[in-house]
Amino acid sequence: MKYEETKKSTKYEARRNKKSSILQTSDFTLQKGVSLYLALIIMFILIAIGLGVSLIIVSQMKMMKGMGDSVVALYAADTGIENSLYNSRRKGETGEIPGPVPLGDADYSVTQVTGEDRWRSVGTFKQVKRAIEITIPVPPPELITWTESCNDPKPGGSCGGGTQCVVDGTNDCTIAYFCTPPSPWCPDRDNATLDPEKTYCSSNETNVPCLCKDLGGGFYGCVHAAAPACVSTGQCTYECEPGYFNCNNIQSDGCESSTYPCP
Repeated sequence: MKYEETKKSTKYEARRNKKSSILQTSDFTLQKGVSLYLALIIMFILIAIGLGVSLIIVSQMKMMKGMGDSVVALYAADTGIENSLYNSRRKGETGEIPGPVPLGDADYSVTQVTGEDRWRSVGTFKQVKRAIEITIPVPPPELITWTESCNDPKPGGSCGGGTQCVVDGTNDCTIAYFCTPPSPWCPDRDNATLDPEKTYCSSNETNVPCLCKDLGGGFYGCVHAAAPACVSTGQCTYECEPGYFNCNNIQSDGCESSTYPCP
């Protein structure tokens, strides 16, 4: 009886040990699975961090490269603004410069902002565009350009210093006056230059006849007519120098103001 109880106790103990061994093995396997899972999570996190840093570095490199292109595009836009101001103040034009206007490897164009007194210059270099906007008060053309009559030619030649003739009032004198070009054709004007393409002067080249006149004491001599008919044709066209304006509209003192709008 005692032997049987001991045998049963031994079997029970062996069964319990076996169960405990199985549980320990299961716990070890479970721990190994959790470690692998954690390792995968950490690896994915590191990969994500690496990709994020790489994207930031690449974007920064592109930005730094684009900064150089941006500076060139900005200078192109600035050139467009300078040309627009020159055309507006020097030539009396609107300031618009249809483009693109080549400028080395860059280009620019200047257009008016619709419905406003503002002008936008857009400079382009490669794939980068930069713009500058300014307000240009456009002076009327009469403040920048105007025309005047040319100086009259001068009579030249001689009637012979009173060469003797026969009958008073007759045109039997063979010597005559001639119209000779003045020097200069156009008078100088302050802060203004002549536009050679729009300035043209000439003499009518009319001969002024010499008439036989009573010089007194019974002496008749050849003298010119009362007033030599020497007149000019054409016009003198003036343009204000950059930064000057004919604000008082007085042609004789040229472009007297360096301020616009006019004071």
